[in-house]
Amino acid sequence: WEEGPNSFQPYEAIISLACDLGLRDDLVLADPDAYRFVWWQGRLRALPASPTDAVFGDFLSLPGKIRAALGAVGVKDPMPKREESVKEFVVRNLGEEAFERLIDPFVSGVFAGDPSALSA
Repeated sequence: WEEGPNSFQPYEAIISLACDLGLRDDLVLADPDAYRFVWWQGRLRALPASPTDAVFGDFLSLPGKIRAALGAVGVKDPMPKREESVKEFVVRNLGEEAFERLIDPFVSGVFAGDPSALSA
């Protein structure tokens, strides 16, 4: 039995259904403006919430920022002729460091999946 947090997109139909089922008082909605955090190198670090945060923050090293920026503007390896995993897609587009620090914690934590095995 899972007792941890469960989440869903709070679309009107879903909220209405939850209320109809008598769950109104059990709903806890996240603040959409709140920072998201990842545990890395022994402490919680805020994920970049804006391009400025990504450039001036300390979440990625300077080489990691440069690699991610190059991929974001299209300087990357060509798409393979086969289906990529989530990990392969992100590493090809943004680099290994961005994958390890930004994507892997969410894919493996939220979806309990192996990003090397999940299809992009």
